[in-house]
Amino acid sequence: MAPVIYPNIGDELVNAGINYMDSLGNFYIVDEEIFLVHLGQKGATAVPKDKTNRIFTETGVKLLFGILNDPDFINLPYRQMAGAVNVSMASITVILNELLNTKYVHLGQRNKKILNHKKELLDRWAIAYKEQLKPKLLIGNYYSKFYKLSQDFKKIDLTEMKAAWGGEAAGNIYTNYLSPQKITLFVEDDDKKWMSAFKLIKANDKDEIEVLKQFWSDEFYQFTKVIDGKNAVPPILAYADLITSNDSRKVETAQKIFDEYIQFTDR
Repeated sequence: MAPVIYPNIGDELVNAGINYMDSLGNFYIVDEEIFLVHLGQKGATAVPKDKTNRIFTETGVKLLFGILNDPDFINLPYRQMAGAVNVSMASITVILNELLNTKYVHLGQRNKKILNHKKELLDRWAIAYKEQLKPKLLIGNYYSKFYKLSQDFKKIDLTEMKAAWGGEAAGNIYTNYLSPQKITLFVEDDDKKWMSAFKLIKANDKDEIEVLKQFWSDEFYQFTKVIDGKNAVPPILAYADLITSNDSRKVETAQKIFDEYIQFTDR
């Protein structure tokens, strides 16, 4: 217990399995059959409201990834959502409360959360993903001693590596329209099996592939898609990478992915 426990400290306490309460009325209490959460109360010294919006921060981008991938994701148990996108349950409470104060989410019958304006939210999320989250996921840029990756990437089986193609490679898998110039690979494990499998060398000025840390967990929710036997990131993530580029061919590919696999109507 403390006079004030700010959200970032609250997240750390939740991740450590420590219940807490402060004098403003914020509390997080979890026991075997008890789950009590009440957050968002601010004292006079709290940060002004316009600076606390977390919807499009790193944590918000992760949660929106799950929600935009499947609008019913927003109604899953908090514990499952937290495990699926690697955020704390306390953060989920804060972000969902903020979403409910926007036009993007409203409560329907039996307090079911319903997503609105999905296309607009997807495009805002794509920009936030590029700016807030993607730079923090980069493991490194590499080139291969053995493969010409832009042509050969489909020959490589990712099953044992727990990995998925993203970016231009995913665009090619989903549409067969884009010929990749640079390959993106999302990896789950840190053991770098992918490095030996692809015969990779750290790039200096020659880079064929960027390797990113996967931020979701298929153990809690199946995100990764298998298209024609190839592992690809979900359509919304491929769309985000391509639609935010300055290349017209990539933007066209993103639109094809949207039209065939996403199909949000803006309501």
